[in-house]
Amino acid sequence: MPDPKQYIIQQNEVDFKRIIFLIARNWLLISIITAITLSIGYFMIRYSTPIYTSSGTLLIKDKMNTSVGTDAILEELDLFNIKRNIETEVEILLSRSLIKRALSGIDVNVSYFHAARQKLKDHEYYKDPPFIVETKYAAKELYNKVFNVELLDNNKFVLTNNGNKSTHHFGAAINEWGITITKNLKNLNNMPDVTYSFIVHDTLTLINKFKAGLEIFPPGKKISVIKVSFKDRIPERAKDFINAVLDAYISREKEDKTQILTNTIKFIDSQLKDIQNNLIFAEFSLEKYKTDHGIVDLEKETELSITRLFQYDKEKVILELELQSLDSLYSYIIQNKDLNLIAPAFIEKQDPLLSLLIKDLIANQTRKRYLLTNSSELNPAIKQLMLKIEDIKASLVENINNVRKSALDNLNNLKLKIKKYEKNLNTIPATEREYIGIQRHFVVNENIYMYLLKKRAEISIAKAATVADNAVLDYAITPTAPVSPRKKLTYIAALLSGILLSLAYIFTKDFLDDSITSRSQLETLSDIPVLGIIGHSAVGKKRNLVVIDNPKSALAESFRSVRTNLQYMASDVDKKVILVTSTISLEGKTFCAINLAAILAFSGKKVILVGFDLRKPEIQKDFGMTNDDGISQILIGKATLDETIKSSKVENLDILTAGPKPPNPSELIMHPKTKEIIEKLKKKYDYIIIDTPPIGIVTDALILMGYADINLYLVRQTYSKKQHIETANQLLKDGTAKNLTLLLNDTKRDRIYGYGYGYGYGYGYGYGYGYGYYEEDKKQNGMLRKINGLFNSNGLVRKVAGLFK
Repeated sequence: MPDPKQYIIQQNEVDFKRIIFLIARNWLLISIITAITLSIGYFMIRYSTPIYTSSGTLLIKDKMNTSVGTDAILEELDLFNIKRNIETEVEILLSRSLIKRALSGIDVNVSYFHAARQKLKDHEYYKDPPFIVETKYAAKELYNKVFNVELLDNNKFVLTNNGNKSTHHFGAAINEWGITITKNLKNLNNMPDVTYSFIVHDTLTLINKFKAGLEIFPPGKKISVIKVSFKDRIPERAKDFINAVLDAYISREKEDKTQILTNTIKFIDSQLKDIQNNLIFAEFSLEKYKTDHGIVDLEKETELSITRLFQYDKEKVILELELQSLDSLYSYIIQNKDLNLIAPAFIEKQDPLLSLLIKDLIANQTRKRYLLTNSSELNPAIKQLMLKIEDIKASLVENINNVRKSALDNLNNLKLKIKKYEKNLNTIPATEREYIGIQRHFVVNENIYMYLLKKRAEISIAKAATVADNAVLDYAITPTAPVSPRKKLTYIAALLSGILLSLAYIFTKDFLDDSITSRSQLETLSDIPVLGIIGHSAVGKKRNLVVIDNPKSALAESFRSVRTNLQYMASDVDKKVILVTSTISLEGKTFCAINLAAILAFSGKKVILVGFDLRKPEIQKDFGMTNDDGISQILIGKATLDETIKSSKVENLDILTAGPKPPNPSELIMHPKTKEIIEKLKKKYDYIIIDTPPIGIVTDALILMGYADINLYLVRQTYSKKQHIETANQLLKDGTAKNLTLLLNDTKRDRIYGYGYGYGYGYGYGYGYGYGYYEEDKKQNGMLRKINGLFNSNGLVRKVAGLFK
């Protein structure tokens, strides 16, 4: 018996020959599965919708100061020197508000389709649809529903939704849905086999649809370039949407930067209107006074005082404007309004901390506004941002109060100075004093008017020159090749999948197969010598006399090989008793016993086939004999040996059947007469072939082994289990059976490795077909042989049918 450790080592070694053989043997299965996976790949490519990807890139300038040239005014206002946070920019690009802005620039509110009757895939139109659906007064029920359009003629069509059909004219209003459909003659002509359809999308659905296909690839650690991509079934639409997103992003940034300037201009315009009215009235009053009283001559000292008074008046108005801006800023903070709506152009004497706090609050409020388009205030990131905004507001309120206090102190000082000069003017005559009052009113309004005009001009120039800090590096172009499905990759994947799936099936099946499949495997499992291998016989399923019926067949040759090898066993015995057994039923004991007896008789030896299977006698059926008398009758004394031996049609071959089934076969075989019968047969015959029951089921064969000179233990390929060999190994270990040998039965002849898949073993029968040498090869030639080969036991049809068994 083999060493268990050595057996484990052999089992763990990689048998490359066996692997190659398994692959070669199952080429048909591999081909079929691979053909199936390739077919699946073909249909995936043929009937799946191609998807295209278009991309553009943005440069995010992450610097503290980005303004040049005319943007210096913005730097003076100290409101836009905001460090860009790339994560924020990514969130902005993915925000619904930005996508909505981008979609407003392309025509995607309505999707148009057509499907030809002979095709399975729909074609979607983009810029040149066959008809145009106008949705100016669309009903709410219209959105996101599929409507089919079938042409009746050039003027009429049938509109279908959920099975409801109605006929309409092109260009006429469809009141039920609040739409009008106008035709595009260029695309509607000569297309009778086409069914058109359209879907009107609501804004939110459209935004979510395009947002789902939008991908943002953040930059690496050392670069500030963002890649923006979009996947779509229409390549031109993918390009247009990406470019619209890039333009919307840049225009949004520019609008955010100019929003304060726009509000400041509006504020200045409102102030200019009031001051202009005051200036006109003051000018009219001054002219009227001059007309009524003539030009008043003032002393030089008085004129100097008036000049200073006018200057103080101007400074007072500017301080009041600054205080008004501070009050407005304070009000916006208290009411939680965005600071980009204020007009801070008059806060000129603010300290650096106030400017820093204002720009920091604007940046964080802007970030919060865009983040809220994709999330809620319950988001932890937004909660943290809101806490930060509240901290900035608290600091800003404190700073505003400090700056406002300083401005009020300056204003009070100016008022004291103005009051001092006004007191000095009370000493001049009434006429001059009245003239100075009118002139003073006129000059103050004129100075403020000129100041506002100058400020408005400066801000207008700054607004016109404002550019976005970030820039588009590359706009998207129309993609030419789809990213899905990719033909070459799909076919490669299908091919590899087919091969891997089939190999996985083959090796898993082989791994789980606990049957004996080859002579080499049998030699690995046991130290018992293998006498030979017997091929498969399809004829033997109906009749066991294969050697007799086809003496020149390959199967007959395999029995001749066994006959030759038997000569070297028990060579010191002239009259040999050969016992044939196996572990379980249907392993071919009777078949081998009959044909072995026949092949020995062919050699001129006197042979008798004895049926000692008293439980299930079979041999009489193949020879057309009765089983009325036999071994069982002899053992109970109701018949003699000479009376029960029957001659067969084969020269030198006699038959001794089992006889009627007894109730106690094992006890009967143990009778001393059994030995007497065998001794008598030895005197008359050269070979005594004993057919026995399975040794793994009953003990009959074990009893008879004591009388045998050679014990043939049958193993049937792909039927006998590996654990069955343990019974034979135990017989060898115990020394129960003399000259114990194995016989591999029912081996299939393979085109590559011959009988038994034994890598060339088989005593001349391991080299493929006989190429016309054997009788069965001569009988089938040409086309008839090929056709029959498809349906024989090892043919293509049988293989296909048994692939998945």
